[in-house]
Amino acid sequence: MQSPRPRPTPGALCGVPSTAKCGACPTLYCSKDHQRQHWKTHKLTCPAAARTQTHPPPPPFVAALTPAVRRFNSLGRHPLAPSGLVPNHWHFSIRRITLPPASDVLLLVSPPSRYMHIERPTTPTFISSLDPDARAAVIVPMLLKGFNSGLGGPETRAPFTWATNDVETARAVERELATVGVRRICGSCRRATGRKTILPMKGGMT
Repeated sequence: MQSPRPRPTPGALCGVPSTAKCGACPTLYCSKDHQRQHWKTHKLTCPAAARTQTHPPPPPFVAALTPAVRRFNSLGRHPLAPSGLVPNHWHFSIRRITLPPASDVLLLVSPPSRYMHIERPTTPTFISSLDPDARAAVIVPMLLKGFNSGLGGPETRAPFTWATNDVETARAVERELATVGVRRICGSCRRATGRKTILPMKGGMT
């Protein structure tokens, strides 16, 4: 005795018995045309659409920084500087150099050791005249470059904490770091200490 044939499943859009399946899920359609017509509704539950929405392609400026961000995220974080004698804390600020070509630079200072390092923008820029978000877009690549290169020292190590006196710049830099993918771990992003804003480093502390 032959087993009964399975009933054809109706198409999702028209109800006509269908056998053509969505490429990412079991939903059936009678034709490609009906599948296209139904996409606006189907994409709300289709796994293929969910994957696209969950992992959209990064903006070009984020993609350009991806190698630097990956390296920075892989750097060791330690509360002490490589010497083991002073805290691994850095202060950054903008300083203007008037010698041609005149430009603002990023000054990084380790207050406990008084070690200083300067990073220049790729093109001469008056960073301090920019709005906070535009300022952060220039500062963050310089921060990554500086620490990825070891700040001219013998050992490459990310900061455990860093600070700047400008609260608006601190907040904008924090947003930019999150946007480009510097890993966040735990703790407060910023806390006021007198006139200074401390930003605990949140890039994968170990």
